Amino acid sequence: MGRWPERPSWLEGNYSGQAVVLKLNNMATFYITSTYVPTFIIVVIGYTVFFFPLWNFNERVMVGLTGLLVEATFFSQVSASIPHTAYLKLVDIWFVFCIVMLFLVVVALVTIHYVQEESRVSPMVVGDAKSGPRLLQDAQALRKRRAAKVNVFCRVFFPVVSAVFLISYYIAAVAM
Repeated sequence: MGRWPERPSWLEGNYSGQAVVLKLNNMATFYITSTYVPTFIIVVIGYTVFFFPLWNFNERVMVGLTGLLVEATFFSQVSASIPHTAYLKLVDIWFVFCIVMLFLVVVALVTIHYVQEESRVSPMVVGDAKSGPRLLQDAQALRKRRAAKVNVFCRVFFPVVSAVFLISYYIAAVAM
């Protein structure tokens, strides 16, 4: 217990009173274990779809959509259990980030599927003036390679964006 401050000079005389000491604790551990860790795990599960086989679109998109729906449900439950404020709280920013990332994962999956399965075109013909036109490869193999490149890009892009956000989020949380 700390020492009580000196009595102000204007408070001379015999006064009686009581002192009330309130000890307020932050429930950081509770929120970390019940909110941040589970939602981060859901985002990681959503991210793992980029390691599924490219031809397995149904499973890939179902995992992404399920993660998105679970995250949105989690957000509504947590929002209902914490005090409402007129400003954004850190937990709100966290949930918005998680939901946006999972939404972008689903958009990326649909884009990869579109690139892989885009309309059937004739085989690509390339060449130069000396050798004349020659058949490079069929369009389907080219589409599969493009889809694989987009998939590999997503494997790198999403963790990098998440790491940058996590560092920024931690700095903002410590500064508050």
